[in-house]
Amino acid sequence: MANILEFLRGLLTSADDQARFDSDPESYLSSHGFPDLSGEDVTEAMSVLARTSPAELSEGLSCYVDNNGSLPPVRPQINETEIDAAIRQLRFAISQAPPPEAAKTPAMLEAPAQAAKAAERANAEPEPEPEPQLELEPEPEPASAQEPEPEVEPKAEPQTREPERVPVSAHSESKAGAIDPYAAFGEEIASIVRHAGEQMREVLQRADEQSAAILREADDEATRVRTKAATDANSVRAAAEEQAKSARAAADEQASVVREAAEADARTMRETATQEADSVLQAATSAREEADTMLAESRTAQEESQRRASDLIAGAERESAEMLADARRRRDSVREAEQELRKRLEGLASVVQALDQGSVVPDDI
Repeated sequence: MANILEFLRGLLTSADDQARFDSDPESYLSSHGFPDLSGEDVTEAMSVLARTSPAELSEGLSCYVDNNGSLPPVRPQINETEIDAAIRQLRFAISQAPPPEAAKTPAMLEAPAQAAKAAERANAEPEPEPEPQLELEPEPEPASAQEPEPEVEPKAEPQTREPERVPVSAHSESKAGAIDPYAAFGEEIASIVRHAGEQMREVLQRADEQSAAILREADDEATRVRTKAATDANSVRAAAEEQAKSARAAADEQASVVREAAEADARTMRETATQEADSVLQAATSAREEADTMLAESRTAQEESQRRASDLIAGAERESAEMLADARRRRDSVREAEQELRKRLEGLASVVQALDQGSVVPDDI
């Protein structure tokens, strides 16, 4: 979160960065290491900036804290991507923030002038006075959690040293024992130059100490901001987990209700199907019993038919045998009659022959 906070603070307080952002937003975000920035990331970071920035910038970004409905859509709209939503939020934040010059703190504006004045005093005065400590305007802490300010050790003011009086060298005396004014003046000038150099080193050392103190304060502020962001993230995560648990519980309850209803419907359908199956089974049993009865009747009828057929066949065989025997007897009688007739015909033939021959009819005819 610290990186995105620094990035957004630089964008809101720099006219050059805003111009580069307006010319090509996606390239600007990619060049700063945020190619996948989303609208939610920008909104969350802006809410942190609104609580930890100076008064003018914090007032301009108050809509991200109040959430009064004036924010543009955070989620991507139709045919938009996450980066489009982030660019929309950044344009809105730039329009709400004060101009880049007004967003700077008074300490930021006064620091160059104070440094210039200190340099002039160091070059113009042989004994410069110690510079006032550079102090940054304290940023307002979030109302939810006030953290104690880190203790900064008081800086010991350097002791202003008087220019050393250089004793007159032996070379500055003439052979007659008089002092050479030019040699004394040169040595005095050299002493003043050495003293100015020492004063300049002290001024640079104090500036380094002040810079280190400012950096420590900035690190402490960044640590506090990161801690606050982590706390907010944990709170949001805990709230999301609670909401997820509630949603899971509600889903489980709904699933239980649906499951119970489904089980009741299944039991009803099972009972109905069982009843229908029993009815069908009873009907099938009745039909089977009827079929068995019909089969027994048909078997009885078949046996009766077979018995009658056997009787008919036996009677027919007896009748045919009797008829055959009768036919044979009749045949035999016909043959006997035929033989008798043939014998009579032969006798008649012999009579006719005898008549033709004029003989007397025999007595035995």
